[in-house]
Amino acid sequence: MLRPLILMFILFSGKLTAQEASHPSIWYDQFTARDHFTSQLLNIMATRDYGVIWDSLSDQYISAMPKRLTYLPFANQTIEVKMTEVDYRDEYQLQKWELFSPERMDSIFQLGKQVGEVTLKYDELGRLISSDEKLKPKSTYKSRREFIIHYLESDSGSVINMELWSREFYWFARYQSSYAGNFMYRPLRKRSVWKSYNQFDKNGLMSKHISTSASKLNQREGSLPGNYIYDFTWDEKGRLLSESYESVNEEKTKVIAQSSKTRDFSMERDSVLFPLLQVPSIALWINNNFDKKDLNLIEYTGGFKGKSGTFLEHKQHDKLLYLDTNVTPRQVLYQTLIDSNSIYRAVFQIVGHPSVLDTTPYDPDYKSHVIDTRYTQCSIETINSRPPGLIDATKADGFKRSILPLNGGWSMALYQRGASDYPSTRFSVGYPPFIRLDVLNDEYLILDSEGVIRYVGSHQKLAKVN
Repeated sequence: MLRPLILMFILFSGKLTAQEASHPSIWYDQFTARDHFTSQLLNIMATRDYGVIWDSLSDQYISAMPKRLTYLPFANQTIEVKMTEVDYRDEYQLQKWELFSPERMDSIFQLGKQVGEVTLKYDELGRLISSDEKLKPKSTYKSRREFIIHYLESDSGSVINMELWSREFYWFARYQSSYAGNFMYRPLRKRSVWKSYNQFDKNGLMSKHISTSASKLNQREGSLPGNYIYDFTWDEKGRLLSESYESVNEEKTKVIAQSSKTRDFSMERDSVLFPLLQVPSIALWINNNFDKKDLNLIEYTGGFKGKSGTFLEHKQHDKLLYLDTNVTPRQVLYQTLIDSNSIYRAVFQIVGHPSVLDTTPYDPDYKSHVIDTRYTQCSIETINSRPPGLIDATKADGFKRSILPLNGGWSMALYQRGASDYPSTRFSVGYPPFIRLDVLNDEYLILDSEGVIRYVGSHQKLAKVN
């Protein structure tokens, strides 16, 4: 069955429910089709051990990759994708959501300029098996990228093989000639292939990831082919125990290993070791919001991918704190807030910690309320009343997903992100942070009454599913 799908061409920073969150800045949810363009698939292809989600049925973490590659509403179908750009004046009219109707969206879409197309194919289980993307020429450039995916099952686990074939052509590419250092221009044709082998154990956790790549420029070999091998082991809850990394090419072999140790969390014992846990606001936030049996301290060693250090983690909310035994190094607080229609994920970097003599700690009964809304050309900032127990952060990043009602029983999934504008941000753990969400970063899905993706958009991008 052929169904035309017209979608935007952007890189989503997807969001999801807190129960599924596995990373503070890269979220994904049940609307997985938005990740199935060839460009976004690169993120899934490179996802390894940190791409895990909590599975309540098996009471453990499992790999997120199989779910991210599946969208059940498109099972056993071929989907045609058209990517368009819209004028900023049309986008302004589009975002008058109180006037929403499918007909109005479609009329604005017709004014857009087509910039590319993608063909998506799904098997009977709703798993993506190919994504073929063609970008229309802009000036002197055009490209085609084809993604092919194979799924294999066995008694010991499963395997997902991915292949990405890329062909790019520049009519006049600028390069530096070896003759007198002059810059020259010539046609340039680049062809590359990237293959990814992903093996999963019977518990749904990745045990091995192998990545290989090679390229040619105008029929000549390009950069050195690379081979990257990752091996993982996990505990009974799907938490990382060890990770080894091996890089092999024609010049050298590099091996890095990392391990982790997980133990139960005790506020009485661990607050002595980690000064950040002595802050009254943070201590009360942990005591009032989390069951201690769901908390663990995970100590990473080896320093691979910047994972050296100690994290306080919740089995569903993932990271809560990055801790240090000293008071001056960078420490991080991860916060997830949930209300009736939205999920807010914030990340705060803290250097040092507030005075432990603070007498106005976090108040679990405090009711925050909106006191002001500030509008600028590129943002809308909501100012809430300031609860007691404020903490100073050197940097703050926010990621929010909201589900909002539209006319006719339709709805919108709105994805927002932003960062603090000030060298120091004061926040109260457990309450909405003061972070400006830039509207230029907004991404949205328009869902019909059945919850299926019908329209997609971002800044000057528009999409439609017929």
